[in-house]
Amino acid sequence: GVTRIEVLIDNVVVVSNTRKTSISYKWNTRNLASGSHTIQVKAYEENYIKLPILRVAEEVLMHQS
Repeated sequence: GVTRIEVLIDNVVVVSNTRKTSISYKWNTRNLASGSHTIQVKAYEENYIKLPILRVAEEVLMHQS
């Protein structure tokens, strides 16, 4: 089964957990630069064998007013 889950924004791990099958992250975009951003979720099995990446959003466009 899944032993670790990571959420990455722009290739930076922003939250991870172990031994859980769910994960959440509250993304504060207040100081985020306008433009494209990538969100990914990675899951690992026993011995940290990486499973296929789940791409939640290939591109998130942020526009500040």
